[in-house]
Amino acid sequence: TDAGVGSAITNADYIAEGAGSFVFFAIVFTQKNPILIAVGLLIGILIASIASQSHLNPAISTVSYIKGDMSGEVAVGYIVSQLIGAYAAYQFSEIIGEKNNIKPEINFNL
Repeated sequence: TDAGVGSAITNADYIAEGAGSFVFFAIVFTQKNPILIAVGLLIGILIASIASQSHLNPAISTVSYIKGDMSGEVAVGYIVSQLIGAYAAYQFSEIIGEKNNIKPEINFNL
């Protein structure tokens, strides 16, 4: 779907962004293999592309807004959907980790 300023956006766009983000981050939080993470990104993009622009990243949505490619309302919807998808993936990985002795590794050290 074209999420340009003034274009019609449906809930499917936001659901697709959230679902794509969930799949990508679920793999990021549970796998250490960079190839599997890249495959997870590809799968997330393919899922999101069913209905959205497949940003999967608030930075991309923010830049699209700044460039005028999408309205502020749509950008906020995309970002909220992406964050919900990522948070759900983290919670999912916590549940999976407890059952399979895998802990999500999040390292914010630069």
